[in-house]
Amino acid sequence: MKNLILILTITLLGQSQANAEHHGILPGPDMLSATLNTFDMAEDLNANNLNLSGNLMINMEDKTISLFVSGGTQCSDFPICPLDYRLVLNETLPLVNVIERSDGAVVYIAEVDEMPVDGIRTRIVVESYRYVDCIMCMTKRLETVITYSVEMRDQVSGNFGENRSIMTAMPLSQIIY
Repeated sequence: MKNLILILTITLLGQSQANAEHHGILPGPDMLSATLNTFDMAEDLNANNLNLSGNLMINMEDKTISLFVSGGTQCSDFPICPLDYRLVLNETLPLVNVIERSDGAVVYIAEVDEMPVDGIRTRIVVESYRYVDCIMCMTKRLETVITYSVEMRDQVSGNFGENRSIMTAMPLSQIIY
C-alpha cells in the first residue's frame, strides 16, 4: 500500500511539473539573456568616451536575437552635469542558425542579408561557452562573446567594408517568466 501511494505521488508530481513547464511557470530554454560586460564598439556607432551598458536576449520561440547597448558620459568634475545618455545600438535580427560545437560551445547566428538589394548585411553572432565540457577551457572562457557586424558594399565601386563591434557578457541564463 505504501509503495502504491509513493508511486501515485511521484506520478502526480511529475505530471504537475510537466504542466508547469508547458504553461511557462518554470524556466524553459525559450528565452536566454545576458548582461554585457565589455565593449569594443565600431567607430561609426560614436560610442567613444561613453560608459556603456547593455543586454542580449535570445528568444528561441520567436527565433530572434536582440542586442541593446546604451551609454552616457561621466562628468564627476561638475556639480551640475548635463546628462548625455543615448541609445548606441538597438537591433533585433532573425535567428538563422544554431551550431553546437564539439567542445560544448553553442554559436547562435542571426542575420539580415540585403546585400543584393541595398548592399548591407547585418549579423549578430553569439558564442556561448555555458556548456563547455573542457575543464582547461572553462578557466579561460566563461563569458559569452557577441559580435555585431554590418557589411556594406558600395553600389558604384563594388568595394566592401565592414564595421565590427565585439562585446562580452556574463554566461547566458534562462529567463523566468
